[in-house]
Amino acid sequence: MKSIILFLDDENIRTKPLRYALEDTGDYEVDYFRAPHEALKAFESDPKRYSLLIIDIMMPNFGIKELADFEIPEIQESNEGGMITGLAVLVKLREIMKNADYVIPIIILTAREDIEKHLKYLKIQPDKIIYRPVYYNDFIVGIKEVMRKQKGSK
Repeated sequence: MKSIILFLDDENIRTKPLRYALEDTGDYEVDYFRAPHEALKAFESDPKRYSLLIIDIMMPNFGIKELADFEIPEIQESNEGGMITGLAVLVKLREIMKNADYVIPIIILTAREDIEKHLKYLKIQPDKIIYRPVYYNDFIVGIKEVMRKQKGSK
C-alpha cells in the first residue's frame, strides 16, 4: 500500500519534478496543494489519510486573509511577509494532529537559512528541514529516512 503525502507549495513548476520523483518510486502517492487553505481543509477533513506532510515555508502569493477561517493567533501579529503563511499552516497542522490524536512527520522545504530561529520561537520541531536548491536523489533519501523513522516508532 502506498503512503500518501500531503505536499504544500505555492510554486507548482519548482515542485512538479519533486512530486513526480516521489511517485516514480512506487512507494508514494502525492496530494499536491498550491493554496494553504485548501491543504488545511483537506487535512482537517481526514488527517489519517496522510503519512507525511511536506510544506514550503515561503508562500508570498498567499497571506493571512486566506487563513482567516482557521484562527491562528500566534501568527496574526507578525509582518514577515510570505513566511507567515507557511508558519501559520504549520502551527495549525500541529493543532489538527493534536486534536485528532494522530501524529505524522512534517518536512519543511525552504530556501531560508534562518528558519530554525522562527521554528524555535513557535516551539515547532519539524522532523526534517530540506533546504533549496534540492537534488532529487537527496530529496528522496530524506523522505525515505523520515518515513523509516516513523514506521520504527509505531
